[in-house]
Amino acid sequence: MLFRSSGATLTNVTITNTDFNNANLNNTNLTNAVITNANFTNADLSGATLTGATITGGTFASVKLKNADLSGAVVTNTVFTGADLSGAILTRIDASGASFANATLSNVNLIGANITNTNFTNTKIKGANITDVSFSDVQKLQLLKNADNRDISQIIVTQVPGSTVLAVVSRSE
Repeated sequence: MLFRSSGATLTNVTITNTDFNNANLNNTNLTNAVITNANFTNADLSGATLTGATITGGTFASVKLKNADLSGAVVTNTVFTGADLSGAILTRIDASGASFANATLSNVNLIGANITNTNFTNTKIKGANITDVSFSDVQKLQLLKNADNRDISQIIVTQVPGSTVLAVVSRSE
């Protein structure tokens, strides 16, 4: 059964161990939602509002989050592999331990984001506002795997220890 709730208001909702695979949740308001171990693979959350949401252990693989608002959200240990977050608002997001491998973050606003131990392997961030975002050398190398990022001055790497390069190259994503 395909879940459809386009434009619904689900503020302050708690969602645990729920499957929203292929769900249509575009423009849904999930402000301050608490989402744990939920599967949103291939879901459409374009234009959704997740401000202040707490998402732990979620799977958002290949999800559409275009122009979504996740400002102030906590998305720790959540997977956004292959997700499209083009134009999303990610200000002050806590994405520590999350994975955005092979995702599109073009034209997103990442001001004040916590990206500690976040995986950005081959993530496209062209046009993103990354003011006050501190990428580690490993994250810079992950981002440089995507050719579209290679002219972004904030992720240029001038000198990296061989052990860091080896750690990035040997990872299987």
